[in-house]
Amino acid sequence: MNASEMRKKLEMSNRCDNLDEWINSYLFKRFCETSRDVVAVNSSEFVKFGWKNSHFEAAMEARGYIVDYKCDDRPCASPYFEIRLPK
Repeated sequence: MNASEMRKKLEMSNRCDNLDEWINSYLFKRFCETSRDVVAVNSSEFVKFGWKNSHFEAAMEARGYIVDYKCDDRPCASPYFEIRLPK
């Protein structure tokens, strides 16, 4: 496998397929429920989609959201993301 093929393969594995659909259905609903500009989303939500946390964070930030990875307990048993709307 040459470097170009490797880059293409890595780009494919870093994607968050169906992210925009998730934003339109799930995330929009969460923002409406809280009536705030920030929501918390458990990172286990992404396992079913096959998204990796770092790729999710980068994809959301590319769409203009402010994303922070959080963990309130030690050891980190329940990691989550705080997702904010830009001001």
